Amino acid sequence: MKNHFVWNILYAFQLTLVPYFFKYWLHRPLIKKIIVVYIYIFPLFVLINTLWIQGFFTLHTYNYIIGGSFILFLSVAYLGELYTNEESRNIFRNPVFWFSLAYLIFFAVSVPYLGMLNYVVTNYPKFATLYYELIFEETNCLYNILLTIGLLCMKARPK
Repeated sequence: MKNHFVWNILYAFQLTLVPYFFKYWLHRPLIKKIIVVYIYIFPLFVLINTLWIQGFFTLHTYNYIIGGSFILFLSVAYLGELYTNEESRNIFRNPVFWFSLAYLIFFAVSVPYLGMLNYVVTNYPKFATLYYELIFEETNCLYNILLTIGLLCMKARPK
């Protein structure tokens, strides 16, 4: 695959913008401060990784591990806040619940896979293909379904 640089750019944006999204929904001040630090440091790490560590044309697995793990942390933090919030009524109508669930499931599967993808493709190509076809693709479908449910929950309700 010679288009890794495209995925590197897309993942860099995604892994920077999703924590920015969570910054507005999480209420703990410490987590909000951590997100602000991450939003400034992560792009710097992406630049360093591109220029000196993994290069431009290699899939940036280090970026994905750090960013995806951070999004996993934020998803769990939001779901934990939602669970302990006594004012939460129907979480199934809360779009951020569905987004958090989508991120939790997707990144729980994709971080280990994409984090070791360069190694696995080189040393165990059959395993990489099987994992992609049997687990990653289905998880990606579930991820998109959950995001769609979240978007549908945002639909204005008639009064």
